[in-house]
Amino acid sequence: MKTKLGRARVAAARFQDLIRTSDAVAIYDFNSVVERVQEFSSEHDVSNRLWNIEARGATRLFDCINVSLDGLAERKETRRAVVIISDGEDTNSTTTFNRILHRVLEDDVIVYSVDLVDPASMARDAAGLQAGKMLQELAEKSGGKYIRSPGGQLLDQKFEEIVKELRQQY
Repeated sequence: MKTKLGRARVAAARFQDLIRTSDAVAIYDFNSVVERVQEFSSEHDVSNRLWNIEARGATRLFDCINVSLDGLAERKETRRAVVIISDGEDTNSTTTFNRILHRVLEDDVIVYSVDLVDPASMARDAAGLQAGKMLQELAEKSGGKYIRSPGGQLLDQKFEEIVKELRQQY
């Protein structure tokens, strides 16, 4: 993720710039810990803390999704979506994939998962292939989309597509 993090930061800022004033976005960082680096905001400027995110430690992807679902549950809005940007499998969560899938469906949350792995430059092992399949399943079963952006090169374009789709759905 270290090589793709710059692109992910810029794309997240661009995504926030495209939202409507009636939308609110929070940003989470996940590695060995899960942290909300931006509170829910309708502002078009992202928190400066976004630019300080570093790729380090283990990956607690499922724990991060769980925490983000907790944050959404506290909100009054009825339309809810989670956008996940990841380049690998979960290596350290206490929350299971099945628990996340159950919560997403129960809470009626749409998931968009953006897979940054470039198949040409990084062969996935069995665990990595399974991780990609789980992200795809989570997105598809929730009514969202699984999006490949090899190496993060297409993030801006993919985020624009997500924003357009969310506007049409809601």
